[in-house]
Amino acid sequence: MDESTHALTAEVLGRRWAAALRRRFPGPGAAKRIAEALGADPRTVEGWLEGRAAYPHVLFGAAVRLRDPLMLFELAGIEPPGEAAIAANLERMRADLDQLGGRIRMMRGDG
Repeated sequence: MDESTHALTAEVLGRRWAAALRRRFPGPGAAKRIAEALGADPRTVEGWLEGRAAYPHVLFGAAVRLRDPLMLFELAGIEPPGEAAIAANLERMRADLDQLGGRIRMMRGDG
């Protein structure tokens, strides 16, 4: 099956997971470093590095623990948003927060 298709099999996910871990933890001793970073058993990590897929909660947990949400795009085979799109979304979020802060101040009678 072509990895570009929408079907995300355990085999495809396992290969992507192994590649993502290798990119983030290159070199010797990777399994031990990954195990420490993710709170996993080193034998489990060795399986991941051999291409075994992890459970979804592990994948999401890894993205959180590693502070790498773009990892989820990589695992899904989706091109992540570019820097400009992220910056634009961040600006919109800041504006929304400023507006919300103003409403809260108004409700408190502070502003």
